[in-house]
Amino acid sequence: MPLVTVKTKESVSKLLNSIEKDSVRKDAKALLKIFKEITGKKPSVWGTNNIIGFGDYKYKRKGGKESSS
Repeated sequence: MPLVTVKTKESVSKLLNSIEKDSVRKDAKALLKIFKEITGKKPSVWGTNNIIGFGDYKYKRKGGKESSS
């Protein structure tokens, strides 16, 4: 089964700047800064639901096949 949520080339900054409500946009940017500091990873937009993730991880599927996400 292929991964449903994959990393996109969408800009994290563009995504956050598209948030209409000013207070929510400011909170999202503050959280982004905290998560970047804690993880030490560059954020990426994942999937069509605009999920922001940090880093890539390898894991083994049930059949032993390795996948990255």
